[in-house]
Amino acid sequence: MIRLSLSNPEYPRRVLVPPRQSGFSLIEMAVVLVILGFVLGGVIGPLSTQRDIQKRSETNKQLEEIRNALIGYVQINGRLPCPASAASAGRPEPVSGACTGANSFVPYADLGIRGSISGGVLIDSWQQPVRYRVTAVNSWFYSTTTSIGFSPLPPFPDFRICSVLPCTAASITSTEVVFVLFSTGDTDSVSVNTGATTDFLNNTPSASFDDLVIWVSRPELLFAISKTR
Repeated sequence: MIRLSLSNPEYPRRVLVPPRQSGFSLIEMAVVLVILGFVLGGVIGPLSTQRDIQKRSETNKQLEEIRNALIGYVQINGRLPCPASAASAGRPEPVSGACTGANSFVPYADLGIRGSISGGVLIDSWQQPVRYRVTAVNSWFYSTTTSIGFSPLPPFPDFRICSVLPCTAASITSTEVVFVLFSTGDTDSVSVNTGATTDFLNNTPSASFDDLVIWVSRPELLFAISKTR
C-alpha cells in the first residue's frame, strides 16, 4: 500500500480559489429603486385616501352631534345659544343679550359636547376649529331676553346655502337657514364660509373646496320646538 503524505512534494496540491463575489450593477439598482418607488406610491396613495375618508366621516359625525345638541338646547331653552369665542372657554358670548361676532365657534361647554380643544375652541379631525354661525336677523332666535315662539312667528332668517358663490337663483339649495355648522376640511382655516357672509357654500369636495357643512332651517327649528309643547 502506498501512502501519500502531504509533506511529499510529489503530492498534487489543490489551490482553493474563493468564489467570485457578485452584486447589483448601478443599472440593476436603479431599476430596483424605480420599482420600489412605484410600489410605495401605490401603497401610500390609498392609505392617505383612507385616512382622509376616515377624518371626513369622523367630522361629519361630530357636526351631526353638535347639530342635535343645538336642537336639544332649543327644546329646553326656547332659543339658540350665542356662538363662543376663543376666549370664552366654550361658553356663549355674550351670555345674555344679542349675540356679537359674525364668525365664531361652538359653545361646547353649554352644549355638553366633548372633544379635542385647542386654543379654547372645539376642533375637528383635521385639528381645525368647528365653526358655528347663527342668523343675526334679530334677537328672536338667539337672544337670552326672548324665546322663539309662535305668536308672532319668528321672522325669516337671512342665511342661504348655495352650490356656488355668489349665490344665484339656480344655485340656492336651502333658504330660511337659522344656523350653520361647518368644518374647513384638511386644507387650512381659510374658507369662503369663514367670512362675514349670510351665504354659505356647500358643494362636492374638490382640490379648492373641502368644507363640510350642515344646517337647520326655520321650519325644522320650529318643528323641534313644537315637539316639546
